[in-house]
Amino acid sequence: IITGVASALVYFLSNKDIVASTAVVLVAVMFGIIAARKPRTLDYSVSPNGLQISQKHYAYIEFKSFTVVSDVAVHFVQLQPLQRFMPPIVIYYPPELEQTIVNTLQSYVPYEERSRDLIERFMSVIRF
Repeated sequence: IITGVASALVYFLSNKDIVASTAVVLVAVMFGIIAARKPRTLDYSVSPNGLQISQKHYAYIEFKSFTVVSDVAVHFVQLQPLQRFMPPIVIYYPPELEQTIVNTLQSYVPYEERSRDLIERFMSVIRF
């Protein structure tokens, strides 16, 4: 319903441009397909040697900072990379391991207090 309304709105606001309204529908379909996929379960290891995610190893010098996010149901660490176009690395963990993970990371990467941005809060609300 929302997609139909948004597509009609774009159609009428863009001087009846069918390409723009079709793009709205295609983006909504792609969003739905991505949202329907089951998330992968990855094995994480935080050690003095670096961060290991499945088969990929990251050295601590690759990260600018990290922050801890503790929502009601979800706890995770977000590491900000030094590379400009590399996405942040997010590590989900059980709440009882938080102090161990934070202590290990603080030894090698600076901690930065950061609030969640608008897009992250929106994705959390829609449970994406």
